Amino acid sequence: MRAKSIALAFVIALLVLGCNASATVTPTPMPTESPVPTVQPSNTPEPTATQLIPTPTLTPEPSLRTGGPYFAYFRQVDWTYQLVIMDADGVGRKIISLPPEIADVLPVKRFDPDMKFVSPDGKWLAFYTGSAGDYGKMPASGTSNLAINLLDLTTGEKQVVTPLLSKNYPDNFAEAARKLNDPYKTAESLYDAFNNGIAQAIAWSPDGMHLAFAGQMDGLSSDLYVYDVETKAIRRLSSGDDELQWINWSPDGKWIVHSSVYSVGEGMTFNVYAAAVAGTSVRSVSTNSLYTGVDKWLDSHRYFENDSQNGPGDYGLRLVDINTGKVTRIWDGSFIGYTIDPTGKWLAVATLESGLQLINLQTLEQIAAPDTLPDPPDTFIRTESGEIISLDMSPFATGDKKISHSPDSEYWAVAMDQKVKLFSADITLIKEIHLPDYSGALRSMVWMPDSSGLYLLYEADLYSITLPEGNVRLVESDLVDCDPYHRIFMWTTGN
Repeated sequence: MRAKSIALAFVIALLVLGCNASATVTPTPMPTESPVPTVQPSNTPEPTATQLIPTPTLTPEPSLRTGGPYFAYFRQVDWTYQLVIMDADGVGRKIISLPPEIADVLPVKRFDPDMKFVSPDGKWLAFYTGSAGDYGKMPASGTSNLAINLLDLTTGEKQVVTPLLSKNYPDNFAEAARKLNDPYKTAESLYDAFNNGIAQAIAWSPDGMHLAFAGQMDGLSSDLYVYDVETKAIRRLSSGDDELQWINWSPDGKWIVHSSVYSVGEGMTFNVYAAAVAGTSVRSVSTNSLYTGVDKWLDSHRYFENDSQNGPGDYGLRLVDINTGKVTRIWDGSFIGYTIDPTGKWLAVATLESGLQLINLQTLEQIAAPDTLPDPPDTFIRTESGEIISLDMSPFATGDKKISHSPDSEYWAVAMDQKVKLFSADITLIKEIHLPDYSGALRSMVWMPDSSGLYLLYEADLYSITLPEGNVRLVESDLVDCDPYHRIFMWTTGN
């Protein structure tokens, strides 16, 4: 990102960190302006879970002292990946060493540590076994065996959810290409698109009771499936000719937003659909989108999306309403970041051409943003009606800054380098907290659910700060080092 002025040297961000089982359901598409995929009937028997030999891997040290919520994170110790479930105060914890077949680091890395594989209640870890072949090189028939599995994080038992490939894999891609009859949609391009998304399109429901994933068991392409962890039933929610790439649940767990493509590479576009978890409809909500996922949810049924390309960067910010199918253009041009105020009324958009703009999400009125508030400078703006909107410093500017609003709306925290400033809701400075000197970059800041403290991540070191006392403690020094697109920690409910 580039900055035009000190006010535009900020990335706009706010940092915070089901359904009954049934037989395979054929969704009935609801009327939309865009084509809706039609579910194909399947003669393939519904897969069932298979129990494998338990592998005891649970090593509490020291033991958990509370019933949750817990702070969960991945760490790496002696070339072994471990999942840590920790009391909110950072004292009691349970260490789960992932079995070698899940997470060998050397000589072959089979698992990318990402919290999207862990259920929100902290009970399950989803993982893949086998292979679908290498990208760009279609495997020989009968040599692929990719499957999705679950590890019970309480007992250490593993189970197979289902194999993911069709019976005639990979010959099905040649059949699919003949069906499409398009010179740009070849067996090879369909295979690469499938391979690119099959182990990425996976997501747990907010309550941790259902796992949505991409599978190719019943058709020529990958489709959306949902697995019930209690009944072990698998339902197919979509069908189409394109290949799934990503999955995202609505905050209320009623919709699964997912995207599909026919090919991957530079300039690839995504067809985005919303499947009702109850199995009543699949809606086409966006076509030819140039973005790889849902960025932010405004509420339980509305989310933001935009296009993104090398060169133009991010542009075309839109608000999508799943309930109505309406897509509202919020910002037509390019932008370098955006954020929503805690009330959900205002959107702040930083642009190079028009400066910092405020958009009323109820009226869509656009106004130039007022001056930023002092101490710390260029950190907050206050609207005419009094709402506070935070600004995060661009990573290309000097230093690292993270700003976050406490869950109880009583505090703002601004972390920069080894210093944290605590503000009241009206931006009155309460306390300045200094952390031990450390040369690593500040990566993340997340609140404890009861607003009693913060966790700050500097490279592989995790610190806790209790509030309002400001006590600082190093709670972990071995967090895995992943790219920013991986979530390596999250809060679990502990229920």
